[in-house]
Amino acid sequence: MPEPDPWDFSEFADPSPRQPPSPRPAPGPRQDRTGTGGDSVGAGTRGSADPFGGTDGSGPVDPFGAAGDGRPGLTAADWTAGPVADSTAVEIARPPLPYLGAAAAIALLALLLAAALGTVPGLAITAWVLAGPVAIGVLAYFIKADTTQRARPIYAAPGWLRPAYVAALVLCGAAVIVAALRIAFWVGRL
Repeated sequence: MPEPDPWDFSEFADPSPRQPPSPRPAPGPRQDRTGTGGDSVGAGTRGSADPFGGTDGSGPVDPFGAAGDGRPGLTAADWTAGPVADSTAVEIARPPLPYLGAAAAIALLALLLAAALGTVPGLAITAWVLAGPVAIGVLAYFIKADTTQRARPIYAAPGWLRPAYVAALVLCGAAVIVAALRIAFWVGRL
């Protein structure tokens, strides 16, 4: 059995043969492609069914000039008049910096509380709660809100955002560790 031709796509051909298109006369020197007359060199004339050829022989169209049919052409005011009534302004999305600042401030407060007054067990536990669930929770909400803002069409973040986020995260970690050590020292003395 002969091997089938890999370039034979006849099985995908239309089973019903179509009628060949009727031949049109070739355009002459005074006929355009539509066959209605006019200069075939006069590309872009008004009133033509073919945008590349003219039917009235008036020559090329000036896109900023007035149309011969009473319609005004484009003017400079068309481009400088401002936004279209239906359009809406695109708003630039920015990161939710108050959440990042709040997380850093809570972590700093917890670190100072644990370092200065951590010998009191209740304050050490309070510092751990502030630094752990509260500050890291606010930082997590910052990430969620920032991801939502990044999904908008235009997002602009300052260059210092990434280092500030890392600093807030390190501050949270340091506060959790100091508060946990104060709690561990208190439990060890029992």
